[in-house]
Order: sequence, then C-alpha cells, then structure tokens
Amino acid sequence: ETFTGKIKQIPPMYSAIKKDGVRLYKLARDGKKIEIEPRDIEVFSIKLLSGLDENNTFKIETHVSKGTYIRSLARDMGEYLGCGATLTELERTYASGFSVEDCVTVEELNKQGAEKFLFNEEKAVEYLPEIRVTPKQAVRFCNGGQLGFDRLHLENVENGSLYRVKFNDLLLGIGFADTENEQIGIKCILNYPEG
Repeated sequence: ETFTGKIKQIPPMYSAIKKDGVRLYKLARDGKKIEIEPRDIEVFSIKLLSGLDENNTFKIETHVSKGTYIRSLARDMGEYLGCGATLTELERTYASGFSVEDCVTVEELNKQGAEKFLFNEEKAVEYLPEIRVTPKQAVRFCNGGQLGFDRLHLENVENGSLYRVKFNDLLLGIGFADTENEQIGIKCILNYPEG
C-alpha cells in the first residue's frame, strides 16, 4: 500500500526525459550524474501475481498513470524492503485504449490481411473528452475557425486541454483549450462534414 495512490517518483537516469534540452540517457552514457526532480505519478493498483521464487524474483501487475516508470517502482520497492530490486521483465498489457488482447502476430496479420484489424481513427483518442458541435460550428472548425467556450457551454476548462471535436458521429479533429481567449483552437483536422 506504500506504493499505491498519488506518490512522487524519481525517474531513472536512463530515460528519455530532458534536462536542459539533453536526454537523461545521453547524460548517463557520458558518465554525468545530475539531480533528477521527483515527478507526480499515480499507482492505481498493485497486485502480487507470484510469490518469491528460488531466484528471489516475484511478479506483480500494476495499473499506473502516464509518466510512471516501472523500473523506478521496482527500485523503490527494493529500497523500501532493504534488499534492493531490479526489473527483469516487463510486459505492457494496456496503453492509450489498446490492450494486449487487441494485438496480433505478424504472421496472423499477413494471413488474414490488415483490413480486419484496423480501428477507426477515434479509437486512438477516445480517452479525450468530447465536444459536440452544430453544423455551422463543424464547418467553422474545419475551415480553421476557433469555437467560443460560451457557445459550446464549456466551464472549468484547463488551458491546453485536448478535446475530440465531433459532429454527429463524425470525428472532425482535435481541439485545444485556449483559456486566455476562451475558445477551442485547432490541433488537427481529420475529417470534414459532408454538405
């Protein structure tokens, strides 16, 4: 339970995080040691899958927030237990709306054809909150126009937040919140409304 909930975590030195514009793994390879700031993460759950075996290893399953380093979680658990620990194996079973059950082998893909396994573009961003727009707003958005918060009835919006902008069942694109101007700007346009 010590490692569940909202916690601070120091990322590993061998990571893609940048310090003064340089990736940490590059600094580590150059033999440089720097102080890494702890980051806020959340560990929703940790489940023990197998107990300690003859090789002093055990398996866990975690459900964590974006930005969590499992290598660091293993390191921190080892320090807490007073014996040290390292990660020996990692399998990502879910990320950004896709689970390991959605995966297929290259052989299966070649045998059955890629079309059978394609998702629509919205699957990749379905975790984003949705904004539904009128026909006029759809045309405006797709022509590069911003959409006012007041006409979308948006409240308590965080600057820079991303949204799926939809007209009926059609994903028009991704918008971002510009709180200074109280409008949704265009991040990208994927589809245009017909008519």
